[in-house]
Amino acid sequence: MLWQQVPYVTAALFLAFTLQSTVGFGGGLVAIPILLLAGFSLPQAIAISLVAGFVHTAYNCYRYREHIPWRFVWPMFLYRAPMLPLGLYLMTLITEAGQSLAKQIVGAAVGIAVLIQLFARVQPRDHLHPALLPLAASTSGLSAATIGMGGPPLVLWIMAHDWPANRSRACLWTLFITWIPLQLAAMIAMETFMHTTPVAALSAWTLAFIPVILLATLFGNAIGKRLNRNRLRFFAYALLLVIAAVAITSPLL
Repeated sequence: MLWQQVPYVTAALFLAFTLQSTVGFGGGLVAIPILLLAGFSLPQAIAISLVAGFVHTAYNCYRYREHIPWRFVWPMFLYRAPMLPLGLYLMTLITEAGQSLAKQIVGAAVGIAVLIQLFARVQPRDHLHPALLPLAASTSGLSAATIGMGGPPLVLWIMAHDWPANRSRACLWTLFITWIPLQLAAMIAMETFMHTTPVAALSAWTLAFIPVILLATLFGNAIGKRLNRNRLRFFAYALLLVIAAVAITSPLL
C-alpha cells in the first residue's frame, strides 16, 4: 500500500462501514468501487474489504449474539462455500482483463444491486420455500468470491422473513463473519501457490485501520438510532448509484 493511498482507504472504509452500520448493508458496495478508483486491483480491494468487514461484523455479532439464528447460518454457509472456486476463477479472469473492465463490472454490479433492492417487492412471511435458501446462498457465494459483494442476495432473503430488526441484522452479520476467513484464506493460498495478485501483506496492513472501522461502526449505529430509516435508505441508495455511475464511466473519461 502506498502512502498516497492511505487517505482513500480511510475514506472508503469510514464511509462504507458508517453506511453498513446505519442501514444494515452496503459495506462492500461502497468500499470496493472506491478502492478500485484509488488504484487497487480487484483482489486487493476485496482483501481490504474482507479484513475490514471482519472487524466490523465481529463487533456487531458480539453485541447481537443472542439474536443470531444459527439454524439458518450454517446451512447458508454450506451452500455458499462450493461457489468459492468458481468465483475466484472469475475474479482472476476479470483482473487479467484489466482495471478498466474491473471498475465497470463492479460499478454495474452495484447499480443492479441497488435497483433490485429498490424495486423488488418482498413480502415478509413466516416460512419461505426451501429452495430459496440454497438459491440465495449460492448466488451470494459466487458474487462474494468474484467481486466481493455477496450481501444483496442475502439481504433479499432475510427481508423475506418476518423477523425483528435485531434478528435480521444478526443473521446478516454472522453470514459475513463465517464467510470472510474462508475467502481470505483461499486468496492468500492462491498468492502463495499460484503467484496471483499479492494480498497477504495488504490484508495485514488493513489492521492498522481498525480505529477507523470501529469509529465508523459507532457513528453509523448512532445515526441509525436517531434518523428516519426511510430517509437513510434513500440517501444510501442515492450514494450507491453515484458510486456505480463513477465506477462505470471513469474508464471512459
